[in-house]
Parts: sequence; structure tokens; C-alpha cells
Amino acid sequence: MTHMRHARPLSLFALVAALIAAPLTLTATPAHAVSGTAVADNAYAFTARLEIGEGAKGDANRACSGALVDAQWVLTAVSCFADNPAAGLEVPAGAPALKTTATIGRTDLTTTTGQVRDVVQLVPHPDHDLVLAKLASPVSGITPVALSATAPAAGEELRVAGYGRTKDEWVPLRLHAGTFTVDSVSATEVAITGRDGAAVCKGDTGGPTFREAGGSVQLVGINSRSWQGGCFGETETETRTGAVNTRIDKVRTWINANLGPVCASSGALYSVTPEGSLLRRNVTDPANGTAAVPAASTIDTGWDQYPRVLAGNGATFYGIKADGLYFSHRVSSTGQWDVHHRQISTGFPWYRLPENRNKITIDRGGHIWYVEGGDDLRWQQYISATNSWNPAGNKKIDSGWGRFSHIVATDDGVVYGVDSATGHLLRSRYDFESQRWLQRHVTVSFADWRDSQGLTSFGGDVIMTVRPNGEVRHYRYQEAVGDFDGLYNRLIGSGSWWAGYTSVTGAPDSCRLRADYTPDSPAIDVAPFSPTSVMQASTGEIEYAFTDNEGRLVSGRQADPADFTDVRWTAGPANEVFTGKPQFGEQPDGKVALTVQNVNSEAWWRRHGASSSVWDGWTNLAGAMKESPVTAKRPDGVLVQFAVDDDGKPWYRAQQRPNVDFMGWIRLGGDGFAGPLTAVTVRDSIQLFGTDSTGQLRTANFKNGAVGSWTSLGDQKITHTPSVVVYPGYRLGVFARGTNGKIVTLVQAVEGTAYPAAWTQVGALTATGAPSAVIDPTTGYTAVVARSQDGTIHHTREEVQGAFGTWRAWQQASTRPSATDPTAFTYTSTAGSNWAYISRTDSNESHISQAQPGNPGRFTEYDLPAPSNG
Repeated sequence: MTHMRHARPLSLFALVAALIAAPLTLTATPAHAVSGTAVADNAYAFTARLEIGEGAKGDANRACSGALVDAQWVLTAVSCFADNPAAGLEVPAGAPALKTTATIGRTDLTTTTGQVRDVVQLVPHPDHDLVLAKLASPVSGITPVALSATAPAAGEELRVAGYGRTKDEWVPLRLHAGTFTVDSVSATEVAITGRDGAAVCKGDTGGPTFREAGGSVQLVGINSRSWQGGCFGETETETRTGAVNTRIDKVRTWINANLGPVCASSGALYSVTPEGSLLRRNVTDPANGTAAVPAASTIDTGWDQYPRVLAGNGATFYGIKADGLYFSHRVSSTGQWDVHHRQISTGFPWYRLPENRNKITIDRGGHIWYVEGGDDLRWQQYISATNSWNPAGNKKIDSGWGRFSHIVATDDGVVYGVDSATGHLLRSRYDFESQRWLQRHVTVSFADWRDSQGLTSFGGDVIMTVRPNGEVRHYRYQEAVGDFDGLYNRLIGSGSWWAGYTSVTGAPDSCRLRADYTPDSPAIDVAPFSPTSVMQASTGEIEYAFTDNEGRLVSGRQADPADFTDVRWTAGPANEVFTGKPQFGEQPDGKVALTVQNVNSEAWWRRHGASSSVWDGWTNLAGAMKESPVTAKRPDGVLVQFAVDDDGKPWYRAQQRPNVDFMGWIRLGGDGFAGPLTAVTVRDSIQLFGTDSTGQLRTANFKNGAVGSWTSLGDQKITHTPSVVVYPGYRLGVFARGTNGKIVTLVQAVEGTAYPAAWTQVGALTATGAPSAVIDPTTGYTAVVARSQDGTIHHTREEVQGAFGTWRAWQQASTRPSATDPTAFTYTSTAGSNWAYISRTDSNESHISQAQPGNPGRFTEYDLPAPSNG
């Protein structure tokens, strides 16, 4: 059997052939279908047959199968269109090089049922054996197959359909299907094996692999390559019936983004005349701007009371005047108003003014976005059923929006701004679930948009501008390609009356984007024996927190810093499962803040007042982060959270200003990180440290909402999270565990300068976990503690203050084995300043070892009261 190999590495079969299409005649060159049973008429009608190229006799050069995923799009394998799939799968986007015809819904090829369309455009996936083929016109009466959102599981039974060869037919005249079992699932592919002789044969390339459950069908994979055992024309010695499919759940976002928005047959465009008439125009083809704006109908009067009117989702309307914001709702089926001019807020009056009227907008989900205070971006959402506001709203979620003269929302969380200095159009996308800015201030047009009298939208990334000359222009940004791609500046209306309307506003839910960019929440296990976090508040109390092996969050408070026997513990909230090392921070107002991550990859945050033991309620900071967040304080008192996502990319979110809520998560530069970051406050910024998947430690400076270049440190790799000490003059010292278990250090000679090229080993101890280092406040020496291989905590310090190359021999600080890495901390009590470390046993009992002043290497041990099991 001859195999045609892909140029890309194959994750399952090193010698698996590319399934390129079967010929249509016996004389054609064999190319690459399902050797199963013929399906009933009209079954699996979403399966498409693709004929590619024209031979000398008018027949196709090759054929493939595919799956109808939208009325105008077929998903198939890009290898079907490659000149030589064995050499590479590069296929240019655009019209296919060869005439391509798709037949959909024709189970029996000898009939005329179903529909036939030419393929006019190819959109190849950049990394996988997939291509979207656009049909010349939509098909009707055939339901596209749904895209699976979940991966198949090993052992699961799936169905595969195709028009290729069977075990005894070279060119079958019916659609065939077979049952396959999932062997394994990789990050991007699924390996399957046919049952009862079923095999994926030549001509099945690009065909659908799907699950049937509860009367529904979900597309799980697209056929890429197979062994073709038992297929007609293959050698009898080949008996393998395995095949490889490209997973659909991993590319759903890409597919949906390229399919374009889903739109109603028309988009409602409203306007208000100077006399107060509210007009409606139903604009056909709202996605593409191919139709002119029709004549208007009057749906209400009396709207001249509002200098600014905005349409919301579901036929809702918001009017702004001097005494606040008003809400109305029109019942579309009857044309009657069930809510008419209800005042819902005394806020927003400034958006009636000419200088502010373009700084408020409403998205498809009914979120009201507005720029407040000159620079802050906020959103609110009115809930008409309860006459209330979404409690998650009315928070500043970003800054830097004062630069925009206009803003317009074009889908749920998608907001554009016109730069008042350049006129350029910038796009941002906020995800409400993860609370991330997935895109932020990305320039999508370098034209000058400042000549717009107003911007509005139908949703679905459609933008309409009304210009002072009375022109109405239509645009649609295509996120999948990062461009307007021809759907730009289309004239859909003109007339002097457009410039005279007091408001022009589109129904923002006429279209919707299909792609869901909400990041998956990475699976996080409870980390056993995570270290304890410790912080002394400015009022003197010492705060403790850890997560135990059951995922409980346990926090403690020691009111008297001199009395380690009086720690009051609390656990909870009940039924929530947390993991990793919690983080403390203190606000300028004295409130203590605690952040911890749960196994759903959400960061939870709460505070209590200065000298208080009563915690406020929890706030979900979301994030969908893989690694636990770390907290640092900017020099201006603003707390900042840093975390790493499932792709190893760092993010941050900062408080709006000192003492208040956090804005959204924003992506930082850099990637490839594995494990939590470390963050320390320096003179005028925050210094970050993180290790990549190889153990290389890197550092960068965070300032003014941006991170500088990441610099690799040291001449060897490390494990675990490093400990960082800030020395007088803001010099930094890093202490870490090398891959050989030795504790190593790097210390700057001068603030802001480079670190030594080579790590310096700190004594001979072979450590089990991460070290913890502090400056002994009684001596000024650097003290380091670490857990040895037998579980006991050992201690060392500098021989000479500031001479970091010479260290005292490691000494056992306690004979009690510790299940956790120690956390060293400094504190001040009535007895003066000192340092100590905390660790826990395998039963999660906490122990404090307090350094004995004037007696180096000696510690006084305290058994802390046990937390309640409640």
C-alpha cells in the first residue's frame, strides 16, 4: 500500500497516509472514504461531496467529503486542495485554484435531491488539516451539523460518514457511514478504529466524524488520514482500520469566527427627528451592507425631550436628559409600549451634552458602556424585569479611555474607540466571564474617523457612521482575519435629514458574533501542603493563611505579635475548594486584603478593616488562570494581582485607585511561564520574577501598566518559586533551589543593575523545596531557611553582612519534620523587631520557630492552636 505522508509531524501514525480524494472514474489516478454501510435516504444530510478540478473528459480530478457547518460553509480537510499533500499542506486563502463543486443533502448520487453549489472561497486553518469552503450561495432546508464543544473520550463510539470507496466499490453512488471507537485523544487530534470492518477510505478525506446522543448530532472531528485496511483497491495484507481526525472542540472558535455573524433578516435603524418622532428603518442584510436604507416609519412621538437616545437589545430604548436616564420597551409583536419613559437613574446627564454624547454606547447584551471622569471606562446593565441594576456593574474596569472622541459597542463586550488625536479606530474586547481584556486598544483602521457625527451598530462587529454631509456608511470588521476585508465604507444611505436627526442608533442585537473567546478554565488540582502566607499589618496584628489538603482555606489572626500562642483561626467558605499559597496585601486605609485561587481557576478576594477580625464578603476576580495569583503594592498604594494563564502568558489586574475594586485582567508581555510569579515592590515600580517550563528564571520590571523586557538570570535552571529580598537601596537578592537541590543566590550590586552571570551556591544543603529568605532585623544579616531531604528545616546566614559568597554551614533549626516549605517573615512587637518562620506538619499543624536574638542559629518553637475542622 502506498502512503502519501503529510509534511507536518503526525502525532499517532508515523507512516499514516494523507486521505486525498478518490477519482470519479476508473481511469483517473487513485486519490484518497468510509467502508461501512449505505445510509438511509436523507440521513446525515449535512455531509457534503466535493468535486475538485476538471479532467479531460469533464470529470473531477479528485473528490473529498465534508460537513456543512453553516448554510454557506462546508468544513473539510485542507489536504484536499493541496497540490502535493505529501510535500505540504499550504493552500492560499481565497478562490480555489481548481473549480470546486459541493453537493449537499444528496444521499443517493443518482438522484437530484439536495443542492449543488460552487465553492468560491477557501479559508485554510493556519496549523491544522482543515479548511472552510464558502459556497456561492446559502443552501436551504438542510440543517448544518452542530460543532462539539467537548473532546471525545477514549472508548467512546463515534460515527463517520463519507462518499469515498467502500470495501467493494471504487466509486460508490451512496453516502456510507460506519461506527468507530476512540483509541486516544491528543491536544489537537483524535485517533479512531473502525468496528465490524468499517474503515476510512480514499474519498473520505474531510468527511465528518460525529457523535449521536439524545437525538442530536455533534461534529467531533474531520477525517485527515487513515490506514485504509479493507478498502477497495488496497492490498489485502493491510488490515488496520485506524484513522486520525482533527478535533473540532479545539477549533470551534476559529470556525465560528470565520463563519461571520448570525444576523436577523434585517437590522433596525432608529432615528429621532428634531420634532420628537422616533423613526424605524428595517435595513436588509445588516451584516454586509449590500442594501440601501429604506424609507422610515414612525413608531412613537415625544422623544424630543431627550438630547441623546440609544437603542438597546430586545427593542429597548434609553433616553438621556438633564435629570437622568430613562428606559422604554416596545413590544415588537404589537407595536405597543409596556414600559414608557421610566426613570431608572439620576446619573448620566452629562451624556446629553455635545462634548459627551459619543462617549456612551450599548452592546448586544444590554451593557451600557461609558467613559466617566475623563478617563475611566465603566459599564452598567439595567434589568427591566426587576427594575434593578446588575450588581456586578458600575465599576471602573479600565483606564486610558479619555483619548477617545467616540466609542461604540459592536457586540457583547466589544467596544471601539476613535482616537481624538489621530482619528484612528481602535478595538477592544472584554470577556465578562473571565474578566479579561482579550483585546485592548488594537488599531484596526488608520483612516480618520473623526468626521463621524456619530457611530452606531447592528451588533456582530458592524459599525455605521453618520457623517455631517448626510451619508450613512457601513463597515464590518472580521476578527478572524484582523481586517475589514472588503466590508468597508459602503454607502447605504444619504440625505440631509440624517445630519439633522438628534440621534441615530441601531438595534445592537440585530447581529451577533458566533465565536466564543471566553478562555477555558484550566483544570487545577488541590496542591498538597502549600506554604503558609504571613503578613504583619501596620496596626501590628499578624495574619496567616494557607490551603489544606482538602482544599479548605484557613486564615488566622494573631492580635498580639508577641504572643504566638494566641492565633485565632477561621476556615471557609464552606464547600469551596481552594489551592496554592494565598496572598496578603494591605491597603493605604489599613484594610487587609486576602487573595486565593479555587480549583475552578478563579481568584477570590476579600478584605477586613484595620484592627478588625471580621472579613467582608468575597469578590470573584475570575481570571481563568492556571497559576495562583500573587499580590504586590505599587508605590502609590494600589494593589496589583499577577497571574499566569494556561498558555504560560502573564496577566495583571490593578485596583482602580487605592482602597477600591479591581479593573479587568490585562495581558502582559512575555510567555512560556510555568508556576506562579513572584512580585516585589521596589522604589517606583514592581519587579516580577518567573520560571519557564525549562526552569529558566526570568525577571522584568512592571511600571505604568506595562512590563519591560524579560531578562534571563543565572547560569543554571531552578525549581520551585524563588524567594526575593529587597535590600536597602532597593537592591534585590534572589534565592532559589537549583535542579541539583542546592540553594543558590543572585544579588544585585546596585539598584537596577544586572545580576551576576552565575549563581552562588549557599552552603552544602540538599533541599527538598523552595527556600525562604529575610533580612534579620536585629543584625542586618540575610537569613535563609529551607526544608532538607528528611523534612526538617535548616537555617543559614551570611558570614559577613553583605558578603553573599560566604555562608555559615547549614544547621538544623528543628528536629520536627515539616510537610511544607517554610515561610520566613519579620515582625515587630513590644519586645522589638525579630524574624521567624512558619511551617506545617503532615497533619497541617502549624509551628512557629522564632529566632533568638543574640543567639544565632537558635530558635524558640511554638505550637500554634489547631484550626477548627468546621
